[in-house]
Amino acid sequence: MSDVRRTTPADLETSAPLVEGHLRFCGRALLRAVVEAAREAGAVAVSLATQHENERAQALYESEGFVADSAFTHYSKALEFRR
Repeated sequence: MSDVRRTTPADLETSAPLVEGHLRFCGRALLRAVVEAAREAGAVAVSLATQHENERAQALYESEGFVADSAFTHYSKALEFRR
């Protein structure tokens, strides 16, 4: 199990309204805490995504050492709610 942990990246997912709203001013501290928790858990990397238009988040991530990765394209599909 420890070998798997050493090669597994941590993924950070957030809600845009949450980040843009109440947590906007503590975003850097939250990001640093997530990175440290991932490091302590044995992750070899932390990956995250943001909307192309969210320049504020991109600036924060880059100032904390994150590098944009053009190797992957994220896809999503909205689904209709069925009862």
